Amino acid sequence: MEDREWLSEVSVVPLQQSLNDLNQAYQNFFSSTKGQRKSQAIKPPKFKTRKSKQTARFTLRGFKVHQDKVYLAKIGKLKVACYAKTTQ
Repeated sequence: MEDREWLSEVSVVPLQQSLNDLNQAYQNFFSSTKGQRKSQAIKPPKFKTRKSKQTARFTLRGFKVHQDKVYLAKIGKLKVACYAKTTQ
């Protein structure tokens, strides 16, 4: 149980979302190998390495937006930074 203590320290929402994404990826892969998808056959899902860009998606219950801050479950309030790209 000590191996998984860190799971209680993070929000459950991104963990569940990653499992949903993995499930959908495998469903798409197996349906394409069976010929049930209209598009070409797709390759099996690839797992992200720790060196790749890491992301987390929160559902509506996992975050709240206030004026200049965003509240993320089990993380707290974060200040919002806006970056604008300029084209020349």
